[in-house]
Amino acid sequence: MIKRICVVSLFLIALFFLGNYILKANEYKKATIIIKDKIVLADAADTPYKLSKGLSGRENLAENQGMIFIFAQNGFYSFWMKKMNFPLDIIWIRDNKIVEIIKNASVPTDNNIPIYKPQNEANMVLEVNHGAVDKYNWQIGDSVQIDFDR
Repeated sequence: MIKRICVVSLFLIALFFLGNYILKANEYKKATIIIKDKIVLADAADTPYKLSKGLSGRENLAENQGMIFIFAQNGFYSFWMKKMNFPLDIIWIRDNKIVEIIKNASVPTDNNIPIYKPQNEANMVLEVNHGAVDKYNWQIGDSVQIDFDR
């Protein structure tokens, strides 16, 4: 009987730690992004799952919030709006400078899911609420400062 209680207790402890590990793996790192003195607080997508999920399924973004996608190397990273509920501005970044901007990437309709392809390589992409690029006058060539919370 005592042996069975010990085995069950060990199992429950292991299950607790495994569950905690899974929850932490799904948490997003946070980033503070500054472009032209405007601060954006962003979730950082830095795993294959987070990179593919992005903001899909979310109902909205608060003002001055976004998501920063982090890639291991420069490349031509395309984005689509599958399962998006609100339009976005998409900003490609390389060497801490904006290299490309798509304004008002629209919400998909039925089977029409547009793909947004950059003309320039980047190693990060920032998604923010549509209209932010115009509101803050962000432009290609603007410097981008990114600080990640530890």
